[in-house]
Amino acid sequence: MKPRWLLLAVGVVCLLVLAPAAALSQGGTEIACGSAVIDGTVGSAEWADATRLPMSGYYMDGNSEGIPQAHGAGLSGGLQPSNGEQTHGWLYLKNDERYLYVGATMDIGVEDPEWWGTSLEVAFTDEPCGEPGAWVDDGWDKDSCDDEPGEGWFWAEEYQHETFHETYGPLFDPGSEEAWQCDDDVPAQGVIAKGGLHTAHYEMRIDLEGSELNCAGPGDCFRFHAEQYEFFCQVDDPECPAGWVDWPELLPYDPGWQAPDDFGTICLNPCEVQEEFVPEPATMLLLGGGLASLAGYAGLRRRERS
Repeated sequence: MKPRWLLLAVGVVCLLVLAPAAALSQGGTEIACGSAVIDGTVGSAEWADATRLPMSGYYMDGNSEGIPQAHGAGLSGGLQPSNGEQTHGWLYLKNDERYLYVGATMDIGVEDPEWWGTSLEVAFTDEPCGEPGAWVDDGWDKDSCDDEPGEGWFWAEEYQHETFHETYGPLFDPGSEEAWQCDDDVPAQGVIAKGGLHTAHYEMRIDLEGSELNCAGPGDCFRFHAEQYEFFCQVDDPECPAGWVDWPELLPYDPGWQAPDDFGTICLNPCEVQEEFVPEPATMLLLGGGLASLAGYAGLRRRERS
């Protein structure tokens, strides 16, 4: 081998050793690092460092038979919009080393009524543990509800009927390929949530170690969906302003959407402390050797040409 080719080979090898491996990109939305107090108010200062994503949905003027008095009751008009008007909201996401924080707001034009109800539903895939490729494959890990799936939905609801207040959840519903949402309604582990008024606010904190979402941690990507629902009406009110918003956007509304192929992908922030970089001696030797070899190759090449 000619000396100049040997120098070129040495230089390339040295620089390749220094080159960082390309990160595997899963096409997800990288969320911010931070924390929040779960008090039902998505304050502008508290969530200013969060990743903010637009949510869209429907506004309804449904014919209500009154305020739902228990979980499962709903507007008699169902989920289809009566006028096709869209409503909008914002999803706020951030995480620290232990928790995922979710904030949601929407505006359907009613502020501080005496009668209201609000809910937040968060869906996710994170199983089987140790196989992150399965978290973005657009499918549930289990086939049926009998398989005891460990991924699915967290949801919570709050109602205010003048002076009477009701709270439901946070609860967990598993997901499966057969039934989408298994409707087991078991208490969610490691999840706290709080709904507020202020034109429909909801906050949720999910323990990345002690909840059903315990396989994905800082630096991981997984499939994710959020939906917020809100209504404002009194008993016997013929028109009940209501609506919901989703991320990712699910318009037009499809009642069979409840599967991970309609979810988005989010990537938890590693929350690494950025330290001042000081090259090690071995790194400097590799860099210097690589550059010197390339310089020697260029010099020999010019000498041979002359």
